[in-house]
Amino acid sequence: MEGARTGDGPFAYDSENRIFWLRVRGTATVVGGLTARDFDRRPGEPWGNLSPSRERDPAVAERRRRTLLALLGDELRLAAPRLVHGADAWVLEAQGGDCRGTLVRENGEEEEIPAGDVPEADIAATDCPRVVLLMTYADCLPLYLYAPGKAIALAHAGWRGTVRNVAGRSVELLVRTFGVEPRSLRAVVGPGISRAAYEVGEDVLRALEGLRERAGLADTEIERVLDRGPGGRARLDLALLNALLLQKAGIPEDRIECSPLSTDGNGDLLFSHRREGEKAGRMAAFLFLRA
Repeated sequence: MEGARTGDGPFAYDSENRIFWLRVRGTATVVGGLTARDFDRRPGEPWGNLSPSRERDPAVAERRRRTLLALLGDELRLAAPRLVHGADAWVLEAQGGDCRGTLVRENGEEEEIPAGDVPEADIAATDCPRVVLLMTYADCLPLYLYAPGKAIALAHAGWRGTVRNVAGRSVELLVRTFGVEPRSLRAVVGPGISRAAYEVGEDVLRALEGLRERAGLADTEIERVLDRGPGGRARLDLALLNALLLQKAGIPEDRIECSPLSTDGNGDLLFSHRREGEKAGRMAAFLFLRA
């Protein structure tokens, strides 16, 4: 989506605070967004990176996270799992005025997560108010899911997470844990690497074949997301693929939005690992329920 305008699609850009605010549909109880590359950047700092593991001074990234929480509101709690390009999920469930944490592994096993611990997970879901789900990105896609007034989920979808169907798993968790009807959900596929810039090889194409069988994708749907080239290479539309997986999980097509922005095409506002390499910072996607 080269040259897409910052006001296009499911986000509205706030140039003062340097945040893309999610245009939430049908409810006032959900707040979400994505930080731009210059969020909370101060003189002498190279960028607005919100990943402590990627920032040359982790304390700066932590300050930016505190700045974001202060901007969002009072008495908020941060839930920011450690991302590993997998499909495990951190579920935070309201119970008697508290918020109980469980790690739901891809194989179905569950493990209680004590308060204060931070698990490795690429999906987070909650019905607890004032818990801010937060993940960081630099080409992978943020997936925002919300059932107005009930529950939310945020997922981290690079190609590894996508072929493990983090999109479908996010829907499944909301349905099974919080009693949400798939057709009541809304979903947004946030900015990530574009089809034009995302060339993949045979390893990804083999993984897509496994996903096709597990998720029930038709051959024609797989071909929609690929531009095949010579030598076993292809260009992959990661956003369209995740939108299709959300549909397969039961969310109606007209309740799924894809951002026209891309990390490779909007480098003045968004980080891209493929464009910038190891020096790339990380934007933060966030989602929470108001009290």
